[in-house]
Amino acid sequence: MNDLVPRPVRESASAARCISDSCWCCNRLLNRAFRTSMEVGVRVCVEDLRTGEVRHTSSAFLTFVALGEDGKPAEVPQVVPETSKGASSRRASAVKYAWT
Repeated sequence: MNDLVPRPVRESASAARCISDSCWCCNRLLNRAFRTSMEVGVRVCVEDLRTGEVRHTSSAFLTFVALGEDGKPAEVPQVVPETSKGASSRRASAVKYAWT
């Protein structure tokens, strides 16, 4: 098993890759940290570099479970939203999981 290097958790970030006349952009936002998992929202857009038109192509919610050295779920630190967008995503995530 590969050793994982802990990295600081940032509330949001983005990455982009340009191919030909289009630039794909992937924005992500940490919605919520639960006891042993985290939910990350991802939004992918493509920009036509000739016209400047930006189109939303897809969105997803990804859930990551933290594993300890023994391979079992491990607790993760709670994340406090730093922006109003982060606080809104946290509330929406709580509503989404309220039925469980």
